Amino acid sequence: MLLCINAGYAGSQKKASAVIQTNVGPRQIRIDGHPVINSLTPRTPENTGNLPARFPQSATGGDLIVTAGTQMTVAPGTAISLGGNFLNYGTFVARTPSLVDLNGTGSQTLNGATSFDNLAKSGGGTLTLASPITVNDSLYVVTGNIDTGSDSISFGPKGTLNGTSAGGQVIGPGKTIGPAYASFSAFVADGWNLLSVPLMVSDFRKTVLYPTAISRAFLYQGSYKTHDTLSIGSGFWIKFGGAQSDRFTGNALSNDTLDVITGWNLIGSLSFPLPTSRITTIGTTIISNIFGYHGSYAVADTIMPGAGYWVKTSGAGKLVYSTSASIQPSSTVMAVKQSLEQMSRLTIEDANGQRQVLYFGKKSNISLPLGYYMAPPVAPEGSFDARYGTQRMAEIADGNVSKVAPVILSATNYPVTISWQIVSSGVGASLSVNGKETDMGRDGSVKITTKDPKIMLRLNSQPAIPRTFALQQNFPNPFNPTTTIRYDLPKAARISLKVYDILGREVITLIDGLQDAGFKSVGWDASAVPSGVYIYGFVAREVEGKTTFTDARKMILLK
Repeated sequence: MLLCINAGYAGSQKKASAVIQTNVGPRQIRIDGHPVINSLTPRTPENTGNLPARFPQSATGGDLIVTAGTQMTVAPGTAISLGGNFLNYGTFVARTPSLVDLNGTGSQTLNGATSFDNLAKSGGGTLTLASPITVNDSLYVVTGNIDTGSDSISFGPKGTLNGTSAGGQVIGPGKTIGPAYASFSAFVADGWNLLSVPLMVSDFRKTVLYPTAISRAFLYQGSYKTHDTLSIGSGFWIKFGGAQSDRFTGNALSNDTLDVITGWNLIGSLSFPLPTSRITTIGTTIISNIFGYHGSYAVADTIMPGAGYWVKTSGAGKLVYSTSASIQPSSTVMAVKQSLEQMSRLTIEDANGQRQVLYFGKKSNISLPLGYYMAPPVAPEGSFDARYGTQRMAEIADGNVSKVAPVILSATNYPVTISWQIVSSGVGASLSVNGKETDMGRDGSVKITTKDPKIMLRLNSQPAIPRTFALQQNFPNPFNPTTTIRYDLPKAARISLKVYDILGREVITLIDGLQDAGFKSVGWDASAVPSGVYIYGFVAREVEGKTTFTDARKMILLK
C-alpha cells in the first residue's frame, strides 16, 4: 500500500495533512481494505476532520478507496503518490496546485467519474480507466502509459497534456497515452496543400486523418501516385474545398530516418520544428533548396510539424532528422540560403493573393551550381505556379552575354502583378511582357490583365541604363514626414532638384551637381515644414550634348 501526502510536488519531504469531509453520519475511507477513519463526529457545518497523525506518510502496495457517500478533499499544495489502484465511489477533490501522481510500476486501475486538477502517471506500468475522468489543468505521462479503455479523458478549457494545450479536447475511448503523447491541429488552405503526418497515429487512412479532403492523397515516387493510406516520413498533396482544420492525436516523433531516391523527394516532418540546417544525410547529398508550399513554393529554413517539403538528392540514401544539439548544420543548405539573400527578386502574385518569388543576380552571388536552384515539380492537376523556363527559381547574368529567361505561369487568376526588388548591384535587367519592355534599374511593378502572357526576363552583366530622361512621382504620396523622389538619367548630366511651396517659394535644394547616367533617387525629410501641397522641380542638362530636360510634380505632406 502506498499513499504519500507531501506539500508541493510528489517526492518532497515536507509533510502536510489531507482533509476529509463528510456531510452526515458515519462515513468510511479505506486504503487497501484497512480502515483509516471509521466514523467522524460532525464538529462544524462543513463536517471536517483530518487524517490522524498515525497515518503513514509512505507505504508500498495497494489502493486508495474512497467509499460511497464519502467526500475526500485534499488541501491545496498537497501531493499524493499512489502505487496501487485509485477507486473512487464517493467524491474526491484535489484543487490546484495539488497533484495526484499514480506511480505504480505494475498495472493500475482508475475507477470512478473523478475530476482532477493535476494528474500525473510516473510509474512504468499501465493505468487503465474504468470510468471517464476530467482533467481541469494538467496531465503528465512521465513513464508508463494510460489506456482509456472504453472510457475517455476530458480536458477543461485550460487543460494541458504533457505541456501541450488540450483545452476542451476529449481523448478516448480506445486510446493509449504515452510519455510523448500529443495532439495536432492541421490548418489547411483552400485548394492544394502539401502535408505530412507528424504523429504516430493509430489509423493512417486519409479518410480518417483528413475526412473533409476533396481529393485523394498524392505521394511522389518519381511521379505522382495516389494512396489511401499515409505514412510517417512522407509528404503528400491533398486538396480541400475551403480553409479549415483537422485534429488528430498520437505519439510524438522527435527523431526519424527517411529513405530517399535519386532526384526529387516529398518528405514529412517531426512533432517538433526542425531547422533544415540540422538535416544530415547517409549515402547521398542534398543538391537543392528545401521547399515548402503555402499557395506557392518558398525556400524553407525549418521543417514545421504537419507540413510536407520537397528536397532533391544526388542518389538513393537516407535523411536523418534529429533534434539532438550535437548535429552540425549542413553547409550546403546554408550556402543556398545565403546566395538567395544576395539576389534580386521577382514577386509574381495573382488576384487571389497567391504569390511566387523568383531570383536573379550575377555569378558572384552564388557559390553552388545552378542545379541547386531547381524548382520542384508542380502540384498535381495544376495549381498556381511560376518558374523560369529552365525549371529553376534563380537565374544569373554570366559575363557580357545577354541572357533571356522566359517566365512560365500556370493556373493563375488575373490580373497578375509582377513586382521586383533590386538587391544585386552591377546587373542590368529588363522585363518584357507581351512585347512591352520595362527597365528594372530600381524597384517597380507591372500589372498583367491578359491570360497566357509572354513574359521574358533579360539579364546582362552591365547595370541597366534608362533610355530617356524622366522624373517619377514621389513615394509615398501623401507622406509624413519622409518621401523618396526618383528620376532617370540616360546620360551624365548636371542636375537641379528643388522643392517649392504652393506660392512658388523655394523650400529646399535637394540636388545641385553632376551625376552619371542611371536610375537615381533622393529622399526628403519634411519634419521642419508644415503640412500642405509642395512642388518639386527637376532640371537635367547633358554634360555632352544640348539636351535639357525639365519637369515638375506635386506632392502632399500630411502631419
